[in-house]
Amino acid sequence: MDFKGRFDFVYLPIDFKNRCNVGYGFINFRNPEACDEFVIKFNGVDVRKCLPGLNSRKVAEVTPARVQGLDENVRRLRNGPVMNELVQHPDWMPLLLGDDGEERAFPVPDQPCPPVKPRRRNNGGREEHGGAVERTEREERSHRGGGGSRNRDW
Repeated sequence: MDFKGRFDFVYLPIDFKNRCNVGYGFINFRNPEACDEFVIKFNGVDVRKCLPGLNSRKVAEVTPARVQGLDENVRRLRNGPVMNELVQHPDWMPLLLGDDGEERAFPVPDQPCPPVKPRRRNNGGREEHGGAVERTEREERSHRGGGGSRNRDW
């Protein structure tokens, strides 16, 4: 099953301090059918089967993302705090893809980007970042997404 041309946005968030990915990514599919096919093909699959060369015993999980749609994903990243780091590292920038699957340039911010807020621990042991709370590993394992949204985090 070929997904070329069936999505228009890919972003793999980076841990800037450690210079590596944080273990998930975002894809915006052009239509719900492409998203559904992706879920069928990759959700619950051993990572070593869907990402050859990655030596991990983890299992891929495909869940709906909070932010949906190409325009909204671009808007939030383009003017968000992480753009201050991303513009210094072109390889870490989100990918925008045309109908033919060819890469398009990601737009530069159209206003000053706010600084990245430092992470801190709250009382529940979860990390907070800019007001959003990240799930602990236990919460992640118990969380299961679903639905037919087009933008998935994987």
